[in-house]
This record gives sequence, structure tokens and C-alpha cells, in this order.
Amino acid sequence: MARFEPRFNKKTGKLEIINWWWETDVFVSEEMKQGLIRYFGQFLNYLGANGVKFSSESDAAKNLKWLKEITD
Repeated sequence: MARFEPRFNKKTGKLEIINWWWETDVFVSEEMKQGLIRYFGQFLNYLGANGVKFSSESDAAKNLKWLKEITD
């Protein structure tokens, strides 16, 4: 489905998404988006993180705008 390069910043409490790569044949449906939002929320809870931050140098910030529901 996808791969991503994360880093948990303990100082800020943010899970930083450095980059994100979708597999070429993946169609991102509304159902998939809602599932990823739910699972990212659970992952943030597991880490003790308080949000997600996207690297400004990657396409992740543009391609994952819908993930803003769980970001500051």
C-alpha cells in the first residue's frame, strides 16, 4: 500500500513524517483515508505523541493533506 519514513521527536512530541511513498497501483479511497486517520491516531496514542508534522521538503505534506485531522 505505502511506505513512510517517520521520526518521533521527543522534544516536541510530534511524529514527523519525513517522506511517504504510495505504491503505484494504489487508489486512495475515502474509506482508506478514514482508516489511516483512525490507525494514525492509535499509533500516536501508543507513542505518546501529540500530533503529526510533515517535512516541508517532501511530497507528504501535499499528498496527505487529509491527514490534517490529527495534526496541529
